[in-house]
Amino acid sequence: MTKETTIIAQITPPGIGAVSVIRISGKLAFDILYKLINYKKELKHKQVFYTTIKDNDNVIDDVIILPFFSPNSYTGEDVIEISTHGNPLIVKKIIELAIKHGAKPAENGEFTQRAFLNGKLNLLEAEAIADIINSSNEIALNWARKQKSTFYTNKINELKEKITNAISLVELELDFSEEDLEFINRNQLTTLLKNVINTIDSYIKSFEYGSIIKNGYNIAIIGKPNVGKSSLLNAILKDDRAIVTNIPGTTRDIIKEQINLKGYLVNFIDTAGIRETDDLIEDIGVKKSFDILHKSDVVIYLNDISTGIDTSLLNKIKTYNNNVILVGNKCDLYNSDKNLYDITISAKNNINIDILLDIIYNNINNKNIYTENDLVITNIRHKLLLEEAKNYLLSSINTIELGFTGELISVDIRNAIDKLSEIIGVITTDDILNNIFSRFCIGK
Repeated sequence: MTKETTIIAQITPPGIGAVSVIRISGKLAFDILYKLINYKKELKHKQVFYTTIKDNDNVIDDVIILPFFSPNSYTGEDVIEISTHGNPLIVKKIIELAIKHGAKPAENGEFTQRAFLNGKLNLLEAEAIADIINSSNEIALNWARKQKSTFYTNKINELKEKITNAISLVELELDFSEEDLEFINRNQLTTLLKNVINTIDSYIKSFEYGSIIKNGYNIAIIGKPNVGKSSLLNAILKDDRAIVTNIPGTTRDIIKEQINLKGYLVNFIDTAGIRETDDLIEDIGVKKSFDILHKSDVVIYLNDISTGIDTSLLNKIKTYNNNVILVGNKCDLYNSDKNLYDITISAKNNINIDILLDIIYNNINNKNIYTENDLVITNIRHKLLLEEAKNYLLSSINTIELGFTGELISVDIRNAIDKLSEIIGVITTDDILNNIFSRFCIGK
């Protein structure tokens, strides 16, 4: 990608609709526009006007044009936004005509990447835009908006500033090495670095909740055949998503469905019934069931009340995942000591399903120990960079305790600063940028 090219893409979802919007960005944007329209008046920044786009004498569509002059645009370049009737044929013709006059099709995320390269937003804010677009629940959307604000950037910059001020004093000592001066006491420096590490640790720890916010809470429904796992999934979804029969082994593969539970995205995973079987396909399904346990945040171990609890199976499940909700099914048909279970239900007759969902909600919300003044990490890239920064700071503390010179202390602290800078995008590479922005949609 080069900033010298002028790019074009539809920025509204593809398909038929009332209106479609096309964006052109780059130094040829206005030259291309004048070749598309017959408009003699002087264009003014952010002043819309109505005109017609033609291909020679053939009218393509009546459109509304919105011009933005550099640097006051989303990308920081000259930008034209064209609103057309929402017909894919019209959009296709306009884009093809613009390409004929010098534009190139935009790549995934290229508009936002140019905004980053032109200093219109930092990398944290750019990634937040993708999260805002892709948020599937209100809680995720709220945290994405917070990341888009200066809040996250300020928190990371605060860490950088603390250790930058400290390391500048250490490096100043190097200029007076012959005088053997110490501008910052080594115990004070160690304390400062440990305080920064504690803050970084709190950010890293927040990723557990941040991942739930962004990707959803994973719940595996585990149990023997015919205990009602598929019926429970259908009851939760209020839809006949999973096949239900009285034949053991009906569910042979993983079925994954999502619901929005009081603002949280929850992924329910219906698994194959666990039993010894000679059926090759069913046996693969059983093995998949155990594999899912590792990846789940919580396990619903569903049991048929009439058969009692298989404690050996329960203990085996807990070796994979100890966060288990013990649920007894078919409470409408059989009596049971309710103290044996966290809850008893009837999946078939929708008894106590809402109470089970409340238990699940509380299980999720108990992880929310954060307020609007806290930073919650939702991006794995940020978490990994924080972990690297922490390791460099730990190494610098070890260097201090071993009594090494300020020059060696400085190396690790500088590396930690670089890792924090990568989060914001002060330091980055083309490979990192291409990887991040390739995950965006075309037109953003």
